[in-house]
Amino acid sequence: RFYASEYNLMTGNGGIGTTGPDAKLNVYGTVGSGVLTPQEDLLHVGGNELGGVGGYAGIKIGGTLAGQYSNYIRSVKTLSFGNYWNSALTFNVTRTSTETTVDEAMRITSAGNVGIGTTTPSNLLDIYSSTAAIASFSGGATKGEWSMGYDVTNNRFAIASSTSITSNVRMVIDNQGNVG
Repeated sequence: RFYASEYNLMTGNGGIGTTGPDAKLNVYGTVGSGVLTPQEDLLHVGGNELGGVGGYAGIKIGGTLAGQYSNYIRSVKTLSFGNYWNSALTFNVTRTSTETTVDEAMRITSAGNVGIGTTTPSNLLDIYSSTAAIASFSGGATKGEWSMGYDVTNNRFAIASSTSITSNVRMVIDNQGNVG
């Protein structure tokens, strides 16, 4: 239900399930504990109101209180061309075992490049890790898993019949182009 009292004429904010919306749209409901709290806000639509680079509008899924878990999908302004903006679509997550650390996990640029672990993808798909950028392939729990990627520590590309590219290594291409 949407009640007239849930729309704030002063701010232009609206809410479903709340009489005090703090964004353009807040949707509240009972999740998990079954108790309606700001920590269990279902949906928050808004932005940071910045006019320049870094300004964003987006959807926040999760709690609205500071220091509470949340995930975000945002359209972020990245570059200005006169009256026109380039933007990126970002996916942000709360890190495991924290309530306050929210990091960008993936970005799609205006050029169509996708970055996982990087905010500046320069190819159609860029995967970044400071230790090992790995892609894994699995046939299910009983079939095992194969992995391939860049082993930063050993400065090589590896293919392995495991979840890691440092054990059960089946093929390596080193930084000199040698295959082994």
